[in-house]
Amino acid sequence: MSDSLEASMMKRIGELKAENARLKADVNELADGLKLASEVGIKMADEVTRLKAEVERLGAENSHLHKGIYSLSLNVGQLKDEVERLTKQAKGMSKAGWSLVNAHQYDASISYWNKCINDWQNADKGVQS
Repeated sequence: MSDSLEASMMKRIGELKAENARLKADVNELADGLKLASEVGIKMADEVTRLKAEVERLGAENSHLHKGIYSLSLNVGQLKDEVERLTKQAKGMSKAGWSLVNAHQYDASISYWNKCINDWQNADKGVQS
């Protein structure tokens, strides 16, 4: 072989060795990147699992709260009905009371009410009037 061919081949071998070293470094860099991406992927999968469980828990709480709100709204409706019924009853009693006063069946004077209070207090003490 000629010296120039040998020199050319040696030069090419050096270039190929350098290219091989560069490619090995690229492979190592890609492997490290793949390892890091895999670790991030695992962490993200764990986070997704945790978030799915949180959504499920919150959904169950939300359902429970909706049931409670529905129950409370039923109670509010019942209480409104009761207030309306008692208000009507009180108005009726008030009208009946004024009818009795107007019909002079009860003495509506201050002295009558004072006598009632005194009788009540005496009855509370066990004193008969």
